[in-house]
Amino acid sequence: IWLEEQVSVRNGTEEEKWWLYVCFSILLGLWSTAFLSRYKHNKNLKVLKWGMQNYEEAVAEVRRNFKDKYRDTWAEWLQNAFHWMLCALFMLETVLVTFFVSTWRRK
Repeated sequence: IWLEEQVSVRNGTEEEKWWLYVCFSILLGLWSTAFLSRYKHNKNLKVLKWGMQNYEEAVAEVRRNFKDKYRDTWAEWLQNAFHWMLCALFMLETVLVTFFVSTWRRK
């Protein structure tokens, strides 16, 4: 509502309002992702600092397929890069579908 009032105060067109909403949505998505990432990081630091790693269970079981020698290798880096590339692709797909539907509804 505040954004719409700001645009209408300076006599913005419907297209300007639409672009303002799109930009706001993208910024809100980026902010929430960064906020949740930071929150998870801080939560894990406090768990470590307070010694509550295995609070729920006495001993955590190690997965059978876990291999410590895999950590910090190129294979792990490529797997993580592929993971984040897929995340970015799906976010882009969501933005493009929203753009298409919004454009289609305006016509």
